[in-house]
Amino acid sequence: MPFQKYGYKNQFKGVLIDANLLLLVLVGLFNKTLIGKFKRTLKYDEADFKNLLNIILLCKGRIYTTPNILTEISNLTDNETLNKNNGFYKFLYAFIDEFVETLYSSKVIMKNNETAFIKLGLTDASIINLAANDILIVTEDLPLYHFLISNSKPVLNYNHLKFR
Repeated sequence: MPFQKYGYKNQFKGVLIDANLLLLVLVGLFNKTLIGKFKRTLKYDEADFKNLLNIILLCKGRIYTTPNILTEISNLTDNETLNKNNGFYKFLYAFIDEFVETLYSSKVIMKNNETAFIKLGLTDASIINLAANDILIVTEDLPLYHFLISNSKPVLNYNHLKFR
């Protein structure tokens, strides 16, 4: 999937994948058969998982994230069959070193992105904080996508990829 098709000419040094899509990647890496069984990934299939893996590979295999995103993933899997019966948290614990986790205090995020924080919340403001420096943002979140596009940040709306 060449990024030129979407108006991006440069090679990205990495990708930040929004929480729901990153959860799909993690569930797929953990156990592909659970994608269609886990309630948070029911709307996706193995092709979606593979598409996201291809994006990661095109972005040098570096996945950027924030503590806010990882907290959302933990909350989305809390008390779920995925974790209780299958040990997803053990997998996540082992996998977390693979991420490039960037930490900014909530105060810094809010001060750097006051408008984004007020409109979109803390997690999205933390994503916007990383949207520079040749990091591609992949999301399905339309308000976040529109905010990034309107501020000339590199972003792909995953929903656009599904219908191509």
